[in-house]
Amino acid sequence: MANLRRTTTTTALLDALFNSEDEAIWTEFDGRYRPIITGFAMRLGLAPSDAADVAQETLLQFIRDYRGGKYDRARGRLGAWVIGIARHRVYDLKRAQVRRRERRGESAIVELPDEGRMTRIWDEECRQAILKDALAKLRATTRTDPKTIEAFVRHVIDRQPPETVARELGMSVQAIYLAKHRCLARLRSIVEELEGAYEVN
Repeated sequence: MANLRRTTTTTALLDALFNSEDEAIWTEFDGRYRPIITGFAMRLGLAPSDAADVAQETLLQFIRDYRGGKYDRARGRLGAWVIGIARHRVYDLKRAQVRRRERRGESAIVELPDEGRMTRIWDEECRQAILKDALAKLRATTRTDPKTIEAFVRHVIDRQPPETVARELGMSVQAIYLAKHRCLARLRSIVEELEGAYEVN
């Protein structure tokens, strides 16, 4: 499994994680979920450095619990379990911050979104990660001119007006629309493939 792709299914990824000596599979798992957990924690109000700490702690606890047999796929998505771990880490960190404020005589309470809202935040972060991976794969695997892909990203992803993109890239407006047409179908195919890997449906 030395050359695993980022599209490894969640089931295959979890099965392989039982092998503690397989660095490639851990690297793939870490690369897939660390950005999502970090973004999730930041959406819950943490600073980037604190969110990075939460991601590290969440991943370490996950792998310990998983290899200890505590996760049952039949009871729900992997994301739901990771959300639970991350939520507790965020709460603990926020609670420590509150205690420090209270010692300074400041009032503060710990507030987190309800379970449904946290699931939506998680899914949104997953979709952002999927889009980032899909764009990277599009750039790496297509024969399309990089300038065409850049035009597509600016117009479709960044929502810049075609006239602005055309002017800044030295292209015609018609070429911008052609870039959209050429890249969109391929990107959709890559996204669908990745959605299975990330358990987004």
